[in-house]
Amino acid sequence: TLAAANTFFNGTITNLGSLGVETFTPIINHPECAILGVGKIERRPVMNGDRVVGQDRIHLSLTFYHRIVDGAPAARFLKTLTQAIDASKAAGQTPPESWYRRRLALAYDS
Repeated sequence: TLAAANTFFNGTITNLGSLGVETFTPIINHPECAILGVGKIERRPVMNGDRVVGQDRIHLSLTFYHRIVDGAPAARFLKTLTQAIDASKAAGQTPPESWYRRRLALAYDS
């Protein structure tokens, strides 16, 4: 879960998905070192075994400052985030709005 992530740095979240934007590249706000862009949630056909089923997909874009953080910790953060979203969805829960808006910790594991 996100709570299990080690705090490495704080960033912000920007959501253009609510405006219908599918995907975009967010710009880092000084003095932060990362920003997570949340795009539109869309229903897409995916394979589930031998069947094609509809599944919600969301576009996430993480922009980060390479002088402060390497790509591997950023990738681990995105993996942790997607696992948390998948786990909440599998449990039939929808994270509250504040969950999306709060500052996120990036897992850094050297």
